[in-house]
Amino acid sequence: MLKLPLEGIRVVDITVVWAGPFACMMLGDLGAEVIRVESIHHFPSSTRGLMLKIPPSAMKAGSYYHRQYLDSEVGERPWDRFAYFNRTARNKLSCCIDLTRPQGMEVFRRLVQVSDVFYENNAVGVMEKLGITYAALSQWNPRVIFVSNPGFGNTGPYKDDLGFGVNIEAVTGHTWLRGYDDQDHPMHNTAVYHMDAAGGAAGVFAVLTALHYRNRTGKGLYIDMAGAETAIPHFGEAIMDYIMNRRVQRTTGNRDIHGAAPCGC
Repeated sequence: MLKLPLEGIRVVDITVVWAGPFACMMLGDLGAEVIRVESIHHFPSSTRGLMLKIPPSAMKAGSYYHRQYLDSEVGERPWDRFAYFNRTARNKLSCCIDLTRPQGMEVFRRLVQVSDVFYENNAVGVMEKLGITYAALSQWNPRVIFVSNPGFGNTGPYKDDLGFGVNIEAVTGHTWLRGYDDQDHPMHNTAVYHMDAAGGAAGVFAVLTALHYRNRTGKGLYIDMAGAETAIPHFGEAIMDYIMNRRVQRTTGNRDIHGAAPCGC
């Protein structure tokens, strides 16, 4: 039986919401051993549910919560039954480590020492406050590949701004371009969270190229990958049209900007 491409690779996963968990899910699909590290002292909102304790009033038929749980029952452990979490949790192991305690950091250090990839997509500063930086991890394991995937990267004027995929898409222009001219406002649009999926796929590609680099050089690597950077290439025509022609493209709706058929239905 053929081996999967990433068999023998271990990934330490401290990711949240969708983009990061999606990337680590695909690394697991490729054969990597993915170990989620979580804390029982901190509830990851939107990752395992929007709230720890869900009031009965939130479970009315047709509501968001009513659709997110198997048989519409939160059960005794709702954080394990949340559909948003489970759809990206396949092929993963998990453990609870309190990273705010020296004993927890010692366990984490030992895990990093026997791993190949560390992947996180938390807000800028979260990992630094815990002492989890590439400088620290590369001392424990010089061959480790460290992926940091915050919304707007770790440098620049937007680095401290928080946001989900839908907010980042608005800042980059994705939301504007896919709107409709006959709406009340071009920014009045449905949420598609395109950046999360794009960021997850780009993250997997980054890890694969970093592993190739490590195979050639024996060295680990730090990857600073802004979520916004992964979404922008998906509408490169509008960006190049502005850079080269100074034309600002407007909403396209279901029309093709070149008039190709069929469109505009």
